Amino acid sequence: MPHPKYIASAKIYLDCRKMIDLILDCVPQFPRDYKFTIGTEMQKLSVSIMQEVAAAYLNRNPMEKAQHLIAVQAQFETLKMLIRIAG
Repeated sequence: MPHPKYIASAKIYLDCRKMIDLILDCVPQFPRDYKFTIGTEMQKLSVSIMQEVAAAYLNRNPMEKAQHLIAVQAQFETLKMLIRIAG
């Protein structure tokens, strides 16, 4: 099993951390109509993506690892759509 320090230094994990930081910084500046709907969903998705990435790294079973990575792809596509909507 990969060591947690290894996971925390992986490029995709670090990129996810940057994404969460950016989302957390920009959501408070959203108009009120978007802040508590789209903004909250963006925050939840970004955390979920990071959890799926960590789960993929920790999992030894290739089929389960693939399932986590498929979830990352689907959630990332949804997040991109919400970012477009939010402008």
